[in-house]
Amino acid sequence: MSAFNFITYMENVAETLKDILHTEAKPRFHKISNLAELEQLLQSGVETEGIQLLVLDNKEGGLIDNGSAGLFDDEYFIFYLLQNISVSDMDERSTVLSSLKATGKKILSKMFKDMHDDGNLPHDNRSGLYDLDRNSIRYITIGPIGDNYHGIQFSFTVADTFSYAYDSDDWTS
Repeated sequence: MSAFNFITYMENVAETLKDILHTEAKPRFHKISNLAELEQLLQSGVETEGIQLLVLDNKEGGLIDNGSAGLFDDEYFIFYLLQNISVSDMDERSTVLSSLKATGKKILSKMFKDMHDDGNLPHDNRSGLYDLDRNSIRYITIGPIGDNYHGIQFSFTVADTFSYAYDSDDWTS
């Protein structure tokens, strides 16, 4: 199994999903390091039309002992779908959030497809999504942030096996 390359995968999503269509001329895919950075990015005058896909470029996770299957590095991933709306228009906000949730479900549908369609064997998964934990998927609405952006944060985990074998060559004694 290969590890999930979140940034590359999501950039491809942003370039190929008709709801977003990220290009150099119309940048709609952005990497951020934290939520405060997200506000700075959105206040810096990025493309304001259309859906913005932002990915959190930090590592978070936990090690899970799965008994006979060994240890898993359960990595936690976050992406945001945001759209600029008119100031204080709650009806528009509701419509935009519903639309963004539908776009998020399209992204998740692709991920579910890629869990199984990438390789010839179940563990020959080129996208690294074989161990996507569908029960870990969460979402919350956010906004207003930046220049009146509203949106949805999606999060999920993908497990990756990791070697925990002790190597005496790593130690002086």
